[in-house]
Amino acid sequence: MRLFVGVEPSTEAVTVLDRLPRPQARQVRWLRPDQWHVTLRFLGRADPEQAREILAGWAAGEGFGGSSEGWKGLSATAVLGPATEVLGDTVVMVPVAGIDELAASVVAATAELGEQPDSRTFLGHLTLCRFVMEPPPNSVGRAVVTSFAVDAVTLFRSRNQPDGVAYEILDRFPLQGVAS
Repeated sequence: MRLFVGVEPSTEAVTVLDRLPRPQARQVRWLRPDQWHVTLRFLGRADPEQAREILAGWAAGEGFGGSSEGWKGLSATAVLGPATEVLGDTVVMVPVAGIDELAASVVAATAELGEQPDSRTFLGHLTLCRFVMEPPPNSVGRAVVTSFAVDAVTLFRSRNQPDGVAYEILDRFPLQGVAS
């Protein structure tokens, strides 16, 4: 089972993002709002029960991997924007700042789970669409300004479907000590 840990945008952030135009074009697949997320750590093939156990302890502020540190009620605010951008050769996304420390903590807690953690610097983003040849017209450079307090992390499963990848929520882990 292919798993990843991410953050779901707040209802208010979804409302802001949902106002962005989604021009239809050939070889473009827009993600539905219920599929929007910010990936903190891709786990790949991993045992969901082991992932749940590790994340539950981490979110409660318990130690992991020989460390005495868990989440410990640190706060994180996801700041989206300032505008949509192209990531790589196939993605239109919204940059997300303010959650680097959260991502690093998740990576540390799950280091022994699934695939080796990515060695690249964390690049917070929320994918809006995937394209093959070129981004849809008027989809890049659109202003986006919103933020939300992160009060939970989510364990997702990704499944390949005929029309693209679908993301299924397996569990949510409220961050102890963070007001929701």
